[in-house]
Amino acid sequence: MGLKLRPVLVFMMLTLFAASASAYELQTAKGGDLPLRWPGRTVELAISDSIPTSDNVRGADQAFDAIQRAARAWSEVSGIEIVFTGSKELSISPPGRKGDGVSLITIAQTPENLLLFTGSDAARPAVTRLFFDSKGRILEADIVLNPYFSTSTDGSPGSFDLESTMVHELGHALGLGHSEVLGASMRGNVARNGHFSLPFTSIRTLSADDIAGIRALYGPSSDDPTCCGSLSGTFGRVESIGTDRVVWLETKETGAVAAMTRVTKSGDFWIDGLQPGIYEVFTRDPFAGNGAEVLGTVEIVKNETSESETNTSGKSSRSVLSAAGFNGQLSSLAVPVNSGRSFKIYLAGTGQLSDLEIRVSAPGIRVDGASLEYPDYGKDISVAAFVIDIEDAVPEGEYSVRIYENGVLVDCLVGALTIESEPNPWSHRQL
Repeated sequence: MGLKLRPVLVFMMLTLFAASASAYELQTAKGGDLPLRWPGRTVELAISDSIPTSDNVRGADQAFDAIQRAARAWSEVSGIEIVFTGSKELSISPPGRKGDGVSLITIAQTPENLLLFTGSDAARPAVTRLFFDSKGRILEADIVLNPYFSTSTDGSPGSFDLESTMVHELGHALGLGHSEVLGASMRGNVARNGHFSLPFTSIRTLSADDIAGIRALYGPSSDDPTCCGSLSGTFGRVESIGTDRVVWLETKETGAVAAMTRVTKSGDFWIDGLQPGIYEVFTRDPFAGNGAEVLGTVEIVKNETSESETNTSGKSSRSVLSAAGFNGQLSSLAVPVNSGRSFKIYLAGTGQLSDLEIRVSAPGIRVDGASLEYPDYGKDISVAAFVIDIEDAVPEGEYSVRIYENGVLVDCLVGALTIESEPNPWSHRQL
């Protein structure tokens, strides 16, 4: 009797405010109990001839290199290898229970491909379709770049960055879902080049949350013998703590976001793929109006599962953060900044922000209190603008912006700032 195969579609959305999604989320089968993953450690994908020859790919002669770099981002941190071949095939497998056995990356305007971009899906820059068996083994992964949109390797304004898009879609092809960490490559939305008046290339670099997710599926790379440990906990009845509650860790030393996950319907959570170290553990449920709370400090040890405290009030917060911004724009994507420089940041949410203290999770990122101002973005949202000074020693990574009242944490926008090596030229002042 043959194996029963099932397809699943995964989209990268182009929106301002993303819908709820867990972080790092694993795609699953059998009611959410069985993570999807490739059965071996080598994945072979075929790049259609439609990509280097497409009029919608600017800098198409560099497309193969961009896709290979995207694959290396995942291979370098995990026990998985992605290899590529060329293909004259243009169309992905048709919908149904069984694929054609070819994992294809394409942008061709064929009827089979265009069917994925109709109706409300027309605005999506890419789609990944997986075929897997009853044991959760991925057998085929097809990736379609939206043929109606411009994609580029050269940062052309208004286009989607090909390498960034492929980093995200390859994460889906390997079994990852979307993330709520604003600076994660697996964040559920993406911007064109020109977002924040910058090239949108920050998700070419994997966040710690992305790395933890891929290691949870395939383990670390062979040259990282220290990894990994895990964290678990249970809140009990989920009705008392919110149905969209998440838990995340930030490194105690630097304040960088390490990983996040959603609490299950039974009130449990588990995060794997963590580097050993000391972490602070937080929780929040913004969709229920619950702000952030500190659960405590935990030590993660290799090959061990640590237990987290789960005491939470579950009470509504006076202010809940929803977006960060730069150059006057608000977004549910992280603001890319650089160490050793100064930037003006925007923060948005519900409730009044004018009487709250704003801090960043990294001790080396200082909020200039004298720079605070409160621009008017309409009656439905409260916005604060402020200048941050970033010390040279602050490492690359994702950092959270927090609000406090009388020294007590009110809420936190997880990974709202991402420190990158790619320069952001809009520095506010010299440090």
